Amino acid sequence: MRYTATKVILLSLLSCFPIGQTAQAFMRHPPPMDFSGSFEFGLHSIDLSGVNRELSKNGAGAFDDVTRTVGGSGYFRLGKRMLIGGEGAAFWQSATGPDAMAKIQGGYGFLNLGVVPVATRSLIIYPLIGIGGGGVKLRVHSRDYYDFYFGEEILPEWEEPGFGAFALNFSVGADYRLKLMETRRTVGGICLNMRTGYIWLPFESNWQASGFDIFGSPTATFAGTYAKLGIGIWSSKRTRSRRR
Repeated sequence: MRYTATKVILLSLLSCFPIGQTAQAFMRHPPPMDFSGSFEFGLHSIDLSGVNRELSKNGAGAFDDVTRTVGGSGYFRLGKRMLIGGEGAAFWQSATGPDAMAKIQGGYGFLNLGVVPVATRSLIIYPLIGIGGGGVKLRVHSRDYYDFYFGEEILPEWEEPGFGAFALNFSVGADYRLKLMETRRTVGGICLNMRTGYIWLPFESNWQASGFDIFGSPTATFAGTYAKLGIGIWSSKRTRSRRR
């Protein structure tokens, strides 16, 4: 009863404005909604030159500037042109040198908003803007010592320098949909997707250890371009208004 009363009051208020009729029509006849979710893997280009200089002090080799990512994404399409969804991914790699071993790992997540300028029965193309963040951790294991150099400090071996950062994600995606099932109200199947984009960190972050900034540490970033391929499922359903 509370939900019904709230809807009646809302519709009464909206009817006082020119958009009232449009809002009432939207609630009586909701637009079709569909969902897509995918498992994704890809490559992410990150500038790790500063970190590699620190690793060279410890004889730990060097990381590649391109790292693998694994994650997933999903979205709801509201009507024909609006998207809202989210995504997340993790990345990691190792480096081995004559005197030490190192491992870097991190991840990020975003809430995405987008539009659909191109939509056919089997293809959807959509630009997205994501708001979120992520973080990175580094582990260095020396073969002969119980500490390592990072920035202008000497850290114990058990310490893991890391940082977190706010980030924005600008991307373009394309989904190819294969229809495998269809009923009177629902259509669905397998989705193959491709995404490419750029992650931007608008604010500076610092490497930290035990909650304190590390003096003289390299640039803290996971910004860069990326490309992903994914496979998942999709489903589209047209809702019906209730008869009274």
